[in-house]
Amino acid sequence: MIGPRSNRGKCPRKLINWRQSKMFRSNSKKGQVSKDTPDTVISRSTVIKGELGFSGGLHVDGHIYGDVKVDPQEPSLFVLSEAGLVRGTVVAPNQIINGTIEGDIRAEESLALEASARINGNVYYRMLKMDMGATVNGQLIRLDDQSTPALLEGKAVKNLVDQPEVTEAANS
Repeated sequence: MIGPRSNRGKCPRKLINWRQSKMFRSNSKKGQVSKDTPDTVISRSTVIKGELGFSGGLHVDGHIYGDVKVDPQEPSLFVLSEAGLVRGTVVAPNQIINGTIEGDIRAEESLALEASARINGNVYYRMLKMDMGATVNGQLIRLDDQSTPALLEGKAVKNLVDQPEVTEAANS
C-alpha cells in the first residue's frame, strides 16, 4: 500500500557515504571502489533465498539466506546494516558489517566490523577494523598472498586452517 508514510522512493536512513570512506578508497588498476551511492540496495522488507552475486556496491538492510559473492576481479563494497542478516558465506574484497552474519566472511582487501556486528563464523581478512561492541564467534584469520587465491577460487578454507605446518625440525 502506498500512502503518506510509504518508504517508496526513499533511501535507507544510514547509507554509507562511500566517497568519504577513506578505508575503502582504491586507485588501483582494478578501478575505484568509492561511490556516492551503492549500485544495489536491499531493503528491510526484502528476503532473498539462494546465492547472490554482485559487482560494484551492495547495501543490505534485509535478509539473505544463502551465499553472497562478488567477481574477485571487480572493485566492490558490501555493506550490511544493523538490521541486515546473512545466513551464508560472504565473499567480497571490501566489507562494512554492522549486522549479523551466520557464516564465514572473506575480505581480500578491507573489513570493518562496526559496533553492532555479530559474526558466527570464521573471518578471513587482509586489513581489519573492529569497533568496540562487535562480536566474532569464530576465528580471525589474516590472509597472506599465498592463501588469497585459494579462497577466491572457492577451494576449501578448512584445508588452510586445519593442516599443521611442517617444519624441518619435525622431519628430523
